[in-house]
Amino acid sequence: EGEYGFYIRECFPIADDRSAFFQQKVRGAQPHVGYRLLCHLALADIVRTVWSTNFDGLPARAAANFSLSPLEIGI
Repeated sequence: EGEYGFYIRECFPIADDRSAFFQQKVRGAQPHVGYRLLCHLALADIVRTVWSTNFDGLPARAAANFSLSPLEIGI
């Protein structure tokens, strides 16, 4: 779990509240230039997949602005 997990559970002991907190944080987030560069690499057939432990959906948001079909898999 580590320090991060400990403190977020202390602040938001209810799982749904933790989820709502993070969803609010990423709702207005925009993909960083690195995500857009990955899309260009995918269009050039240099990158075929992107695996991430992030839960912000930013790779899929970036792909939506290109002619790419993102597939997200989560828990």
